[in-house]
Amino acid sequence: MSVDTYTLSQLRRYINGRMLKDYKVGLHTKRKDTLSPDDLGILLKTHWVYDTTVHPHERQRVDLSALDLFAYITGSRPGALLSQYDSTKKTSTDESSLFGDE
Repeated sequence: MSVDTYTLSQLRRYINGRMLKDYKVGLHTKRKDTLSPDDLGILLKTHWVYDTTVHPHERQRVDLSALDLFAYITGSRPGALLSQYDSTKKTSTDESSLFGDE
């Protein structure tokens, strides 16, 4: 399905005019760096060989490694893959708090 040229020009006019003013939308893109294969190798080697962190449960070490791999494969940042929870404020952004299931 294609859009005719008149509709396309109206859409561009709206985005570049009213939408920019009303919603303060920026048209520039931000650079979002992801891991290179070399960076991933260094990260995983450091995680498994040199890390002396004691986790409450060693399963967390495996989960963190899997999260790093998933972030690398998808190009996501780890913060975007995890729910954010602040124990001092008792606030959470996971689905249970959105639907009042806590």
